[in-house]
Amino acid sequence: DMLGVFFKPDGLMMFLTGGQNNKIYSYTLTTAWDISTATATDNKTLPGAINPSGLYWREDGKRLFYGDTVATHFNAGALTTPWDISTFVTLGGTVTEGSSTRDLSFSKDGLRAFRVDNDEFVSTYILSIPFVPESKGAVTKYTIIPTRNLKGLSFNVNGSLMYVGANDGGDIIQYVIKRGWR
Repeated sequence: DMLGVFFKPDGLMMFLTGGQNNKIYSYTLTTAWDISTATATDNKTLPGAINPSGLYWREDGKRLFYGDTVATHFNAGALTTPWDISTFVTLGGTVTEGSSTRDLSFSKDGLRAFRVDNDEFVSTYILSIPFVPESKGAVTKYTIIPTRNLKGLSFNVNGSLMYVGANDGGDIIQYVIKRGWR
């Protein structure tokens, strides 16, 4: 099962996490955003993951974050060559509250981390250091109504809209965030 997908901002690379095999896969696309033009380029085992899910890349391609469907934490890694998973080195994991991490995201400035779990919650963490989950302070949990088997999380470019994917019925629920990313 593929449990996470992320596209490089220019649409010329796609990354997938692969369920129980603990791997991330990279693909190049000859036409931006057209998955029919994808060619597999590499795969790498993700340390610390049993069943990796969710992917988030920092815009510069030098940091990768991923969740795990059987653990409450999410993991981080550094890449010495941007977007090249063969250069991935793990930075460790951050323990979070709730059940398994299904997907994760960050605000554009990296000072807020967002996590969707397998229950009904989206958690927001305030970070004192951008894109460093270990620097988390206060956490706020938002209950997603109706309660579903949550799977995915995404935001529009300015954080004013949040999208949550639910396994039950295949719904995507859109929420308006009045003060983007807050």
